[in-house]
Amino acid sequence: MKYLEYYSIIKEQLDAQFEEERENIEKAAEYCSNSIMNERLVHVFGCGHSQMFAMEVFFIELVVWCKLIHCLFLICHCIQRQN
Repeated sequence: MKYLEYYSIIKEQLDAQFEEERENIEKAAEYCSNSIMNERLVHVFGCGHSQMFAMEVFFIELVVWCKLIHCLFLICHCIQRQN
């Protein structure tokens, strides 16, 4: 079955890439997490289909902020009702 052959080849390539780039991936993750913890910016970029990574980072951040704003709204609403 061709799709299993395709999957196998892609998986092998990804596994090899992760092994070869493990140190760089961990270093990049450390830089990004340090920036986030220090309330600094993390710039992401992609052109063509690789822009999906940048979009995902943006939309995850947007969802987190929306949930935070919603929680703050509910807290303010509860405080107003008590007064």
